[in-house]
Amino acid sequence: IYIIPIVAFLSVVALSLFSDPTTQGFQNFLSMCLFGIGLIIFSLLGNQQLRKLTYYGIYWGSALFSLVSIFFFLIQDPFIDGRAFAMTAVVGLAAVIPLTVGKHFAKLVPILIYVAILFSASRIATLAALIVIGFIGYNSSAGKLKNIANMVFSYMIASSLTVLAYLVMPTLQKRLETGDQALVIDAGLSGGSINGGASNSVSHLVPKPIVINTNGRIDAWREFLGTVKTPQDLILGQGTGSSAVYGQQHLPYFPQVLNEYLRVFLDNGIIGLMLFAAMIIALFIALLRPLKSVGPFQLSGLLVLMASSVVAITDGQFIYPFTALTSGLVVGLALIERARSISPQTKL
Repeated sequence: IYIIPIVAFLSVVALSLFSDPTTQGFQNFLSMCLFGIGLIIFSLLGNQQLRKLTYYGIYWGSALFSLVSIFFFLIQDPFIDGRAFAMTAVVGLAAVIPLTVGKHFAKLVPILIYVAILFSASRIATLAALIVIGFIGYNSSAGKLKNIANMVFSYMIASSLTVLAYLVMPTLQKRLETGDQALVIDAGLSGGSINGGASNSVSHLVPKPIVINTNGRIDAWREFLGTVKTPQDLILGQGTGSSAVYGQQHLPYFPQVLNEYLRVFLDNGIIGLMLFAAMIIALFIALLRPLKSVGPFQLSGLLVLMASSVVAITDGQFIYPFTALTSGLVVGLALIERARSISPQTKL
């Protein structure tokens, strides 16, 4: 049943592209096809040994790439783009976590990938990685309470290390605080005083708002939304790739919208966005069944979808070919495990 929304979404995107073809639209469409078609193809892969080899390739490839990335980040060499690395590494992290169940030494690999993502200074990728890293303590053969305790402990350790890294590393502090400071999260009363400033002696006790650099995204998103002017733009969108074309022509720092949900809405309207959401939700539902016996491949697929859905809030997670293909591959292999009811105790 998950194939229906995938085919429907890609069909809407294709029809929109053919009605007003652009090079950028064609590139975006091909990337989304890599996710959708790759997902369908790999979900039909029956060779269990080949599935294992594929996962081991992702496992060791992610570990090696993370080591190289950490090295270049430490010497401050721009050879590896932090944002592009982080988007792909999140998929690798989500995919390999279930491979470490019962293998203490193997758990070093997801920790290594997590550190590399943290060093990349990509905040949304770090958040997505933090969300899935807790599953390093999950074991399908363990009891519910033990799993909860292990996962909470994992989250606490990862959260503490992340906060510590942002406190002591100037590069991470700069990414969080230096820039447009367009996102303000008010923690309570602000302004540094209480009761109209009657007492300065307690002003330090007043929680101050948290100010975060958004790298111009909020202003750019407002401008992108300003291009929606007609009912047709709202319902059907302005054409596949139209948002990227507008960005390249009018917003030099935003050749892409850097928000997958907004991009789909701008290009393919409410209909496209609803089909895109239906595709993601249908995949989640498919991988959650049966919930009581989620196998290792299934868990990888669920974590990849979870992480990708988070990263898509401020990045183009489904329009970069390598990220889209890797995500489709992992989710496809997860679906074949679910369909063939492979034992969750399968040794990988």
